Amino acid sequence: DKLVIDHGHVDIAVYTGDSNKVDMAVQEDVTGSHVFRDPDTVVFAVGDAGKTNGVYRIPQTQIDGVPWMGWNNQSMNPHKPTQLSLTGVEGPGNVRVWMFGGLGGGDQEIFSTQGAADYTIPANTHAHANWDFDKPGYYTLQFQASDGNSTVTRNIHVAVGVDPQETPMGSAGGVENNEEKDTKSKKGGPSAPHNPAKPANLPHSGGNHGSRGIGFVGGGNSFVGGRGFGSNNSHSGKQLPRKAKKHKGLVSKISNKRLAKSLYRQ
Repeated sequence: DKLVIDHGHVDIAVYTGDSNKVDMAVQEDVTGSHVFRDPDTVVFAVGDAGKTNGVYRIPQTQIDGVPWMGWNNQSMNPHKPTQLSLTGVEGPGNVRVWMFGGLGGGDQEIFSTQGAADYTIPANTHAHANWDFDKPGYYTLQFQASDGNSTVTRNIHVAVGVDPQETPMGSAGGVENNEEKDTKSKKGGPSAPHNPAKPANLPHSGGNHGSRGIGFVGGGNSFVGGRGFGSNNSHSGKQLPRKAKKHKGLVSKISNKRLAKSLYRQ
């Protein structure tokens, strides 16, 4: 069974899991407090309440009727910066994750199907951003997290302007925890946090980001030329090729391994 979250606070949590390896889960405060869930059992639903400026948006600041989705690495032990990368997007349109600029500065692009793909989360950080989707449909966002010694890959499912109960949750991606220079991989769903460091009450903050290619599979036309994404594009980025594809389930081009479906609590 899938859990549909259409309101309330949620984070992509990067934390220290089994064998002191980095892991990643959905951490939600909707059904309880700091509930850790396998991302492949959760769908984020964005409906009409999220429509703004020609896109569907999960906003940086909380509003009624839309999930409030951010990220944190506050359960890393010890606290240290972590790398979060958008390694693949599957869906009918473009995706852009960005933050408002502070003190008169320009907006900061974090992830985009047209550019930015890598972001460094500072140590012990909890932050939120705007998540823009320019077309309705079902999206799978594949993220990879790294603490410098190990990596993990998980999928985030988002239903945009469509019935979230119909979200294809099949073989939408792979999971690997890879110890550096070790060919053996730990596979399966997220582990429970392993002796997590106590999170500090830090203000929301940003991090460093970079641009590289992102694997993208979708059914729409490529965004080419000078038109920016939505109405708040501050990063022209590299245009990504797209392949037309019928949606008969979201089949990842990156991996065909399944996430084990299980629930975890902190």
